[in-house]
Amino acid sequence: MYSYKAYSLGLHSVLPLPELEATETEMDVMIQFSEVATPPPEAKEKGYHYWRVGQDVYLFWAELGTFRIREGREITIAKAPHIDKKRLTPPILGACMAVLLQQRGYLILHASAVCFPDGAIAFVGEKGWGKSTMAATLQVHGYPLLTDDVLAVKLDGDEEPIALPAFPQVKLWPSAVTALGGEPESLPRIVPELTKRVRRLKEDFSPDPIVLKKIYLLGKGDSVGIQSLPFKEVLGTMFSHSYSGRFGKHLLHQGEAFHFRQCMTLAKQVPIYRLQRPSALSLLPEIAQTVENHN
Repeated sequence: MYSYKAYSLGLHSVLPLPELEATETEMDVMIQFSEVATPPPEAKEKGYHYWRVGQDVYLFWAELGTFRIREGREITIAKAPHIDKKRLTPPILGACMAVLLQQRGYLILHASAVCFPDGAIAFVGEKGWGKSTMAATLQVHGYPLLTDDVLAVKLDGDEEPIALPAFPQVKLWPSAVTALGGEPESLPRIVPELTKRVRRLKEDFSPDPIVLKKIYLLGKGDSVGIQSLPFKEVLGTMFSHSYSGRFGKHLLHQGEAFHFRQCMTLAKQVPIYRLQRPSALSLLPEIAQTVENHN
């Protein structure tokens, strides 16, 4: 049994997860292998499927297997035959953790975040628009990484929203690695058939929960600039970039009304800005400087 810490939780796993911080800790979450419910026929037809039975959420990928997430405390894996166990790590630390954290009552955003001295800033945007690249750029400029891809936010009444630390790695396309001064071939691939790389950090990672200060919605433009997002667009942004938008509202553990209140609370407490910039990676230093000056 392996013992790790992520999202301020103690994870005990039968599967080694080298991306996480190994530490002796009490168990909050168990990751294990066992038989789970058989996927419905439409799952096998599509090759992937997400569904819910009672309070249990199931995620299925034909090439990987079925993952059951229960009560924010268990991830149970019925892996596909002959699959390399290393390939199970991305869905465990991505989609499965997002569902598990949502079951524990956190608002989950599809976002990457770094830490400034007075709080975290997060980046949301469409797939492939540079959330990880922006976080990695600011990390290179001295701002510790908090999370890549899955941002868990603790909301407690009128208290300030708290962002939880994930684990010290960021996923980047080779072009982004090169733009940041790295060598793509020196970094491992996420999975063998993808060119996207994993950069694991020995330092420049923040292991402590921190106030969520600002959110930037990434957009494309002819020049670099930051504008306030009109409030009428803020709530829609929260919904669009929460994980419920990915898996469907029927998977929400506490229901749609609870999720709406969470999004409304965050929209009222955390300012959201539109960060427009050209797609040229050569402009990353200028974009980073613009964000620094805004904070």
